[in-house]
Amino acid sequence: MKDRLYLNTHNPNAAAVAKKIGFGIELDDYVYFNTNIDLDEGKTLFDRCVGLIQGCNKLIFHGAILGTDLKMLAEASTSDIIALYNQSFATAEALGINHIVFHSDYIPGHSNRREWLHRSIALWQEYMSDKPENLYIYIENFVDNDPYIMAELCEKINDKRVMLCLDTGHACSNSNVDVADWISILGSFIGHTHIHNNDGNWDYHWPLGKGILDMEQILHLLEAKTLNTTYTIEADYSLSLEWLLAHGFLGGCDYQIDFQ
Repeated sequence: MKDRLYLNTHNPNAAAVAKKIGFGIELDDYVYFNTNIDLDEGKTLFDRCVGLIQGCNKLIFHGAILGTDLKMLAEASTSDIIALYNQSFATAEALGINHIVFHSDYIPGHSNRREWLHRSIALWQEYMSDKPENLYIYIENFVDNDPYIMAELCEKINDKRVMLCLDTGHACSNSNVDVADWISILGSFIGHTHIHNNDGNWDYHWPLGKGILDMEQILHLLEAKTLNTTYTIEADYSLSLEWLLAHGFLGGCDYQIDFQ
């Protein structure tokens, strides 16, 4: 999996480390930021991100999210979501990135399951209707409490450019369904994976070796059940890379990792 591994720019040093070692970069600087890149604040961030990714040809862009208020997320209109996602697409395109992760806006307890599914299928089909053939979207489980609706969504969107991003930490803290079952149910729909660990109660983004998830089992399942999914470490990358090395997931590496 070493050729499919990405580091997340939440840590300011991660991009430099990724480029030094040869991993990819997942740019998440726009998750909570939706300012036009032509405005002063937007241009400052854009220029900084250009510097972060320069020299790396394996790139993923984490699209902006609508917010963290769950009731507001459940009530967001299709036009608001598409406008936000189009802004993320414009930014990613300007940065030369054609892989984008977007959060699912399914909110258990607020969203009507059938209505949400019907609306979301139409939303993604409309969104992708004017997008280039080489754009790939990964819909990430956020507070989803089971994998079934995600599998049905991806199947019925029926667009090879739209896949799922399994977030192991979100599945662990927001669902009573075992993460191994998420992998079995979602299977080949998984195109990208966010890997981190927690205590099952809160989304702590702990490193791979800390928490209740058996990450060794999970990674072996992902390698067996998916079609070469890519991975982003969304945790302390130094501890997580040490864990991956120790457990044989970066086999064949002939370098000594310098985490500084």
